[in-house]
Amino acid sequence: QDVVVTGGVAKNRGVLDSLEKKLKVDFKKFPDGTDPQIIGALGAACFAREKVSE
Repeated sequence: QDVVVTGGVAKNRGVLDSLEKKLKVDFKKFPDGTDPQIIGALGAACFAREKVSE
């Protein structure tokens, strides 16, 4: 199962390590240079673009 953490918490390695251990999963990593704090905004922009083009 693929699991990704977004937002500011995705920058906190300590939280990620604890969650991975507790949930027994390995989180997928973003490519270098990708800011996990903007992922929600990108998703919202894609959703809005789709709705406008309907």
